[in-house]
Amino acid sequence: MQFQVATQATDNVTLYTSLPAAAEINTRLGAAGATARSFEMSVQMIMGVGMQFLINGRLFDMNRVDEVVAAGATEVWTITNVSTTMASMAHPFHAHAIQWQVLDRDNVPASGVDLGWKDTVLVQPGETVRIIGRFDPVVNVGKYMYHCHILEHEEAGMMGVFEVQ
Repeated sequence: MQFQVATQATDNVTLYTSLPAAAEINTRLGAAGATARSFEMSVQMIMGVGMQFLINGRLFDMNRVDEVVAAGATEVWTITNVSTTMASMAHPFHAHAIQWQVLDRDNVPASGVDLGWKDTVLVQPGETVRIIGRFDPVVNVGKYMYHCHILEHEEAGMMGVFEVQ
């Protein structure tokens, strides 16, 4: 294989000497008037079955829509990891087709790495994280998944379906 350059390309790329401040790229969404939803991530052990990983006390069912979201709505989702036993673990909560901003963790306002846009937020054992997002009426219409982003947990039932209408 041989590459032959026919003409010299012009370089019209602007390189910045510094990055923009976080405030310039991270305009915070307002929670006033937002629809609120709550999700509890839990683990239970059932004799003869093993561990089940649940959201709001339910195992995943592909034929069930767990949440219906209005297209264009801004929503605040409260995610709580209710696991507090010796076997408790963190759960990275992930939702498809939407970007979130962390509002707070255990009522402490977001700071540091939580100030950026997220599609996954880590929820530690016993922790509650509030996230806010806007469901774009053009891009987001349809059915999507939310789940723990640990493969073994989602395969063991820690998933749900939301539909944007």
